[in-house]
Amino acid sequence: METSAAAARALTARTVHIKLYPTPRSFAERREVLRVLERFGEVSMFRSLKYNRRHQNPVHNAFITLFASEFSAKELINASPLRYHLVLEPSTPQLPPSSSSKDPDPQSASEEQQEPHITAFSLNASPTTFDHNAYLTSGSQNPLHGPFRPLPPRLSYVGSSLERIIPNSLWSKGLIDWETDKGEDVADGRADGVRVSTAGKATGQRNLAGLVAWERGKLKDQKRPDVMFGLRELVEQREMVKRQKKQEAAVGMGEETRVSNEAGSRDLTW
Repeated sequence: METSAAAARALTARTVHIKLYPTPRSFAERREVLRVLERFGEVSMFRSLKYNRRHQNPVHNAFITLFASEFSAKELINASPLRYHLVLEPSTPQLPPSSSSKDPDPQSASEEQQEPHITAFSLNASPTTFDHNAYLTSGSQNPLHGPFRPLPPRLSYVGSSLERIIPNSLWSKGLIDWETDKGEDVADGRADGVRVSTAGKATGQRNLAGLVAWERGKLKDQKRPDVMFGLRELVEQREMVKRQKKQEAAVGMGEETRVSNEAGSRDLTW
């Protein structure tokens, strides 16, 4: 027990919380953040917190960094804040061989030449209490841990569409599911702190009470929207309505044709 606790403390000591201003938007800007961190030592993990499922709103300018040594983490924290510039050279258009053989006009060349884009970034490093073991063993934060909980096809338009064309096999459930991260937090159950599992059951006493209150509120409305029963049922219902309208239109045209034929036969008898 003491050994595992000491290992956890050592892992936390090598972990640093990074905050960037302004927010890195492109891949080149995020890659430059990693290059700056690697000046202090080997980086074992570099992860953006915008992918952290613990936060309802993703943090786009925050990162978690795990160094290979505790010394590198301390050096970065002591040197914080850091300021650096990212210079992006403009791309030069390639001319065809016919135009490149001619003498270029110096005036037009100077007009086409663009200035490099320079962006100044501020990097702030601070200690963190990020628990790696809790993250790895948490089913709500780490989608790779625990059993496979796919989103039911009736709650996923993608899943319900794929279910119609993918043949039933050992791999069909995995091929149909494209929204595994939503399997634990079903959208129509997240009201008043309600969390609903894929089995349709609320988890926790507080969540169960919130689900009951949410159901009562829907009963007061006397009718739920059709979309709340699942996208697949909604699509099938609309397709059935379209088929009924086509049948009614076909029957109506048949009646008109019959009436016109009867009228024509009367004219012939007179």
